[in-house]
Amino acid sequence: MEIYTLNTSYVEYLQKFDRNVLNNEDEDGGIRKYVGIVYNIGSFNYFVPLSSPKDTDYTVVKGKTVIRRSIVPIHRIVIRQGNSENFLGKLRFSNMIPVPDSELTLLDIDSLTDLKYKNMLNTQVIYIRKNTTTLQEDHAEVIYNQKTKNYPNIGYLNSTADFKLLEQKMLEYVAAKEIVEGKEQASAHRK
Repeated sequence: MEIYTLNTSYVEYLQKFDRNVLNNEDEDGGIRKYVGIVYNIGSFNYFVPLSSPKDTDYTVVKGKTVIRRSIVPIHRIVIRQGNSENFLGKLRFSNMIPVPDSELTLLDIDSLTDLKYKNMLNTQVIYIRKNTTTLQEDHAEVIYNQKTKNYPNIGYLNSTADFKLLEQKMLEYVAAKEIVEGKEQASAHRK
């Protein structure tokens, strides 16, 4: 299991069709592009974005702030060491998107200069590799089936990406890109 980034123009293309496709922030603004992992579901690769902890990831129980439990659309990466818990982020399965290989870039974690971020990503990778089967079967495949088979009365599906629509749009994107690249190659051969 590796960590990837996505081509921003591809993400922006999908956002035209589904509001549940997350922004792929630009590094120029000082905000990191989102990173994620890739699972194969059916005949498509799906990019599952990683996200930092937010206030909404916590709840108060008996006067004590605790990390919310993972649910199908969101898996919280929590490392337990003795009596303490280290919350490293979450996988957002409700916002996963189909992605062609051409739009993925393997993240070279070793080349990162922010040591804290680099260490966090390495720890996340170890956790994800250890739990990859559970993450795929209990999160990626479950939410995909729930959304594509129109399960009724599951509230979180309202804020889940439309996987079938995005698969269709991904195929259209790839076909259009191949046409453009074919024309560019033909033009280069004529010169």
